[in-house]
Amino acid sequence: LEIVQNWLLVSRPPVGPSPLGQVGKAMPVLGAGLMQAPSSQAVPAPPPSELPGGAFFPAGGLLSKQKLDAPRVTPSEEALVGRVLDQRYKIEEPIGFGGMGVVYKARHVIIDKPLAIKLLRNEHASQPDVIKRFLLEAQLASRVKHANIVDISDYGQIPSGTAYYVMEFLTGETLAHRIDHAGRLDPGLAIDIGLQVLLGLQAAHGHKIIHRDLKSDNIFLCEPGTPDATPPIKILDFGIARIRDKKTRLTANGALIGTPAYMSPEQAQGQEADERSDLYAFGIILFEMLAGRVPFKQPTVAMILSAQIFDTPPSLREVEPGAPDVPNVERFIRMLLAKNRDERPKTAADAIGLLKAAAELDAASGSAVSKSRRPTVTIGSWGVGEGGSAAVPAVA
Repeated sequence: LEIVQNWLLVSRPPVGPSPLGQVGKAMPVLGAGLMQAPSSQAVPAPPPSELPGGAFFPAGGLLSKQKLDAPRVTPSEEALVGRVLDQRYKIEEPIGFGGMGVVYKARHVIIDKPLAIKLLRNEHASQPDVIKRFLLEAQLASRVKHANIVDISDYGQIPSGTAYYVMEFLTGETLAHRIDHAGRLDPGLAIDIGLQVLLGLQAAHGHKIIHRDLKSDNIFLCEPGTPDATPPIKILDFGIARIRDKKTRLTANGALIGTPAYMSPEQAQGQEADERSDLYAFGIILFEMLAGRVPFKQPTVAMILSAQIFDTPPSLREVEPGAPDVPNVERFIRMLLAKNRDERPKTAADAIGLLKAAAELDAASGSAVSKSRRPTVTIGSWGVGEGGSAAVPAVA
């Protein structure tokens, strides 16, 4: 079988400080859908030398100074600072960038609300397929209004041809950044975060939206209300999501979609992804939170894909001898990482019930979960779905 290697690898862009700035009255239109705000109120973009080692980026993760080789903001993109997009959004500063787009901190000029705006780079504005995919990301994510999915409130194109979308401005860090800098998570915290991720997936899947690139880089840990509270999470980056059963395709048949380290066996073989493919990726993330790294860490992409298709996942302690003793949660992870998708939980609601049951069994047996903290049964104001979920068999 010839595998077409066409997955999306998202870099972690750097960020600068986030001054509030003052909203001024917009001046006449300059063209391309932009207006010039008074120059005295424009917030200058920070030079690359002042970018912190790891700071907030609302839609794509974090980047250390050692990884600043990604495409930088161009002079024309920096020139947007101080202008008003579509008569509503004053651009304050660039806070992240990648090969496809630039993210700016912005402020709504009427309601004085901080926002983040992702703008497609000019070199892609002449490519209809790229614009279509960019706007599809906004359309898909904006359909799902849920506390665990980043909120996209507006999107569109400007006369120059490029596209943008507007999302909530978040503060915190990605799950990947937390693990990279602090190592594996406390098992109780990992389970609390995992339940929130599953709630977000349940909401997306309820709209027939398959993420297809779920990974720790796309899980954002917002700053909690109190130091000891579980951070609220947001699922980010629906750039390669799709609507289940929709016949319109923006991806060639047989193309690999996703990130190899989190890719389900069916995706690694170019097959169609479904809800269970997202649950496989969640299993990788849960393993990563408890062990400090993904289960299949190989030197080449081909070897990672082969492992996803054929290899039995290692145990937590095979990867990290100091990993917590959570036998029932680990059994649940093995269910999620089944090579045959029919052997995985069928829905995110099923997975929520199974994870809760496994965590409660481990807590009752005096394992690492009870030594740290018990997982919450309800996250925020959303009840955890139990319908049709079988318990995970207890491990002696």
